[in-house]
Amino acid sequence: MTTDLDARIRMARDIERGASVLSSRVVEAFLNVPRHPFVPAFYRSEGAVHRPWRSGDEGWLRAVYADEALVTEVDGVHAEDAPAGGVGGAATSSSTAPGLMAEMLDALDVRPGDRVLEIGTGTGYNAALLCHLAGAGNVTTVDRTGRLVDAARERLAGAGFAAAVVRAGDGAVGCPGGAPYDRIIATCSVRRIPPAWLDQCVTGGLIVAPIGNALGGGAVACLTKLPDGGAAGRFLHRP
Repeated sequence: MTTDLDARIRMARDIERGASVLSSRVVEAFLNVPRHPFVPAFYRSEGAVHRPWRSGDEGWLRAVYADEALVTEVDGVHAEDAPAGGVGGAATSSSTAPGLMAEMLDALDVRPGDRVLEIGTGTGYNAALLCHLAGAGNVTTVDRTGRLVDAARERLAGAGFAAAVVRAGDGAVGCPGGAPYDRIIATCSVRRIPPAWLDQCVTGGLIVAPIGNALGGGAVACLTKLPDGGAAGRFLHRP
């Protein structure tokens, strides 16, 4: 019988094989932080219908630790609350594919003690990885949806990261109460970097965020805050 530790090890190997060179600290985070407590249920698409797949269902653990994005909310309905017959509509929240998460975290270059702001708490899994890398007391994460925030706070505490600050709010304004931050990461796509993120990032700090549009597509930017208040950097090779 496959255990969650076996599944974690397999996922970490898949991430390493599919990515550019990753720091050992990022790989270690994926080995030490389990994903399954943060996604007790998610959706599988069957045509126009999204059906919930829950803990205990056959194949659920294997799917959780696959290098794939997991849709956790459709038109505001969380997979944990969905009827067995499923729901229709568009995905509105998901757990990012671990391979992309790993490359974004690697680009963010989080060190112990760094003050980190995450925009888009979602399931809380990425926040847990940040807690492992920086220390839970140094991580602040924000999401627009109170339901997600409450669930993520509970799951982070269950994983030993109760010291993380989890807040509901508009991610576009950041979280000024905890500023300045050494690192800012967004798990949601933006059309441009909000000025508040630049204001709340220290000079020389890093911002990693997907830049896209309402039609999808785009790329992940890795930017360094400049002394003049602006930022410059590069796009990651993975779209």
